[in-house]
Amino acid sequence: MTPPPPGAPHGRGPTVVVRQRAGRTGAAGAPRPDVDDHSAEAIPARIQPSAAPQRTSTVLCVEDSPIHLRLLTRQIEQYLHCRILSAASVEAAVAHLLDVRPDLVLTDLMMPDLDGADLVAILQSRPEWRDIPVIVHSVVSDLARVHPLISSGVKDYMLKPFVPETMIPRLNRLLPAGSA
Repeated sequence: MTPPPPGAPHGRGPTVVVRQRAGRTGAAGAPRPDVDDHSAEAIPARIQPSAAPQRTSTVLCVEDSPIHLRLLTRQIEQYLHCRILSAASVEAAVAHLLDVRPDLVLTDLMMPDLDGADLVAILQSRPEWRDIPVIVHSVVSDLARVHPLISSGVKDYMLKPFVPETMIPRLNRLLPAGSA
C-alpha cells in the first residue's frame, strides 16, 4: 500500500491545513498562520497608516450605531489623517454642516427618523452643500434603493461590512488633492 499524500487524512480525525503567507512570521521567526486578513499586514502599503501630519480635510461621518461610528472614525483618522466630525443622526449632521463645511460626507443609509437618503436630499437642496461629495454605506444591496441615490449625486456606495483595503482608497479618491 502506498502512503497517502501529504495533508491527506490518516483515519485519525480531520486534517487541518493552515494557510501561510510568504514573509509572515510570528515569534522567533516561525511562520504564523494566516488568521486575520484584516490585519495591518494584509493592507497594501499604499494605504498603511503612517505618522503623516493631519490633513486639512474634514470628513463628516454619519452613523447611528456607536460601534460602527467609532470604527469608521478610527480608520479614517489612522489611514487618512483627516479631521473627523461625528454625527449619530441626520439632525446632528445638519448641525455640523451649519458650522463647518466638510470635504466629504460618509453616511449610513438606514437610520431611525431621517435616513441617509434624506441627508442626501438636504445636501442637494442647499447650494452651498450641493457639491460636497457623499458616500453612502449600508447593508442594503437592493439596486432599487441604490440607483436613486447615485442619480441624486451620491459619488459612491459601499456595502457593510467594509475593511480599510476597500474603504480607504474610495474615500481618498474623493478628498481634495494636496490636503495631506
